[in-house]
Amino acid sequence: MRRPRVLPVVLLVVPAWLAACGASSPRPVEPSTAGSSLEADWARWRAERRESLAGPDGWLSLVALGWLDGPSTTVGSEPTAQVVLPADHAPPRIGRIERREGAAWLVPEPGVALTCDGAPIPGALALTPDDPGPPTVVELGPLRMHVIARAGRLGLRVKDRESPGRLHFGDLAVFPYDPALRVAARFEPAAEGATLPIVNVLGQQVDEPLAGRLHFTVGGRALSLLATWAGATPADGLSVMLRDTTSDEGATYGGGRYLEVAAPDADGATWVDFNRAYTPPCGFTDFATCPLPPADNELPVAITAGERAPDGH
Repeated sequence: MRRPRVLPVVLLVVPAWLAACGASSPRPVEPSTAGSSLEADWARWRAERRESLAGPDGWLSLVALGWLDGPSTTVGSEPTAQVVLPADHAPPRIGRIERREGAAWLVPEPGVALTCDGAPIPGALALTPDDPGPPTVVELGPLRMHVIARAGRLGLRVKDRESPGRLHFGDLAVFPYDPALRVAARFEPAAEGATLPIVNVLGQQVDEPLAGRLHFTVGGRALSLLATWAGATPADGLSVMLRDTTSDEGATYGGGRYLEVAAPDADGATWVDFNRAYTPPCGFTDFATCPLPPADNELPVAITAGERAPDGH
């Protein structure tokens, strides 16, 4: 399967890679001992994972993403709008977004019933982006809009609670649970100040703080993965982006998968549960800005666990 096409753009600073893709991610793996409990936990994790995609605010509710690169960006359902909204939920023009000294301001069209925090928007409204956040959310019926910041660019992300992709989503395609692919791992911390270059699907690069390397064995073969921190403290665990040979074969998403790992103990011991490897949002929508796995995290084996490639991707 093809990897996502990377577009050449200027390399600038972006937020942490997981935040760039959104805050909705599965919880880290917690060590457990009973096999039946592991599979039951996995089933609950899958339900939470599905909600992060198909819930009212999930990734499948995304219907538009437009970059605010000019001094003024029109928004509405008319085809000539620079950010095109669903025609069944928006008038031809709801307003425009102006760039004023680097900030984004929404200027509504007269008579359009836009709201923010449940209150009507009487005039021009400053829009705080998701970085540093929290973002200013503007609503129009089932539509919710907010500004995202990526590599020095601002964009308008639009969600639709009544998106057909969300309402008609079935279940996640997954490999059967395989306890052999929940493997013990040893965490080797990185040197202080070490960074990991990460590129997203737009071609934007950032050097993220490197947490360290996870060492483990799959099928008798010694392997490792570079990891970043999943949260503000080491106790929040680790985040990993990886590809394996199933991505090349089309069995899993061509852009790789993500995985959360529980915080290592004092001796560096933890578990890597590949049954919880999940497809990044870009596998489900064209309106996400997902980071790609670093070259060091391309495993030369087939990891036949976790999520399969979504239909159409």
